[in-house]
Amino acid sequence: MSAAASLMVLPSSPDPDAPAQFYLLGAGIWHEVPLQVTARIGLKAVREGVDGLLRDIMTKINQGAADNARVTLEAKCRRYWSDLLPVPVGEYLTSALAGAIEPPCVLVYTSPKLEWVPWELLHDGTNFLGLRCRVARLPIVPNGPVNADSRHAVRNAASFLGAGVFDAHTPQVSRWANTLALAEGSGVVVQRFPANGGANWPGLENIQAAASVDIIHLTCHGGVDDQGRPYLTLDPEDDYAGIDEDLATTLNFPPSGPLVFANACGSPRAAAPSAAATRGIAVAFFDRGASAYVGAIAPISKAVALEFAHVFYERLLTDGLAVGEALRSTKEHFQKANTTDPSWLFYTLYGSPDTRFVPEGVP
Repeated sequence: MSAAASLMVLPSSPDPDAPAQFYLLGAGIWHEVPLQVTARIGLKAVREGVDGLLRDIMTKINQGAADNARVTLEAKCRRYWSDLLPVPVGEYLTSALAGAIEPPCVLVYTSPKLEWVPWELLHDGTNFLGLRCRVARLPIVPNGPVNADSRHAVRNAASFLGAGVFDAHTPQVSRWANTLALAEGSGVVVQRFPANGGANWPGLENIQAAASVDIIHLTCHGGVDDQGRPYLTLDPEDDYAGIDEDLATTLNFPPSGPLVFANACGSPRAAAPSAAATRGIAVAFFDRGASAYVGAIAPISKAVALEFAHVFYERLLTDGLAVGEALRSTKEHFQKANTTDPSWLFYTLYGSPDTRFVPEGVP
């Protein structure tokens, strides 16, 4: 993977409010950033501030008062740039961004305990990092994808819709059903659960059976349980319809695992620092061998979720962009549309940004 900047961030101490320990890659060598020049405040304070900010933003959106949401988000995330990043790290990123002709790639190697850090939302005074560059998260895990090929053939896909995400038989259901229609035009076999857009909602056994497909697309609910553990669920009324990090590790992915796109509220959020679990769902899928995982760091409105998925797959499968640039380009599409709902900024990528997912088949 080529990158304009690569950094590693680990907890510096068991103390949840201790600063992070940063390392910067230069000339093929990791250089430790001394804690003496660390950021202004500890990680616990930053996390609480970020969680409160994203919660307030989505509350305003849900109340129909999103006019100033992006302005507020930008102002606060400019502060988090300086609060979270030590001066050498900020200068390192600024130099990499300034020297790039095209949107550069920033690789973030991170402990799963720091999965919550909103890299894509950090604002350097010019723009959000997720718009200025291709941010790719590479969690430090026991396993991870085995096949590092930059080209991933796409022959089949499975798309899942959770119960109650949309009212049955509404235009939103039809729009969900058409999410991967462009891929079908290129010969990709797409299975949809439920097949008719309602009634027979999919179960976990359907997702486990789809582990060998090339794209798994999830449109479902999400949240964090009372122990701080994140989950996705196909049915909020069914305790046995939840997808958590333990279930993700049971999926039998092939050596070249799928792209997993989780269109749900808070889909890749990590567990609370005090919880026994330290890995979020995104990390669990990545550890199990998913070639790439795309999900949101905070709740996504339904309208944005549907449109984002359509544009993303068009960039990825029709335009042939690598997954990192497909994600960044999709965000740029929303920026140019000047929408008042900024939740499109919350999407993240886990995995190599250089991976291309190429449809194969007879149109």
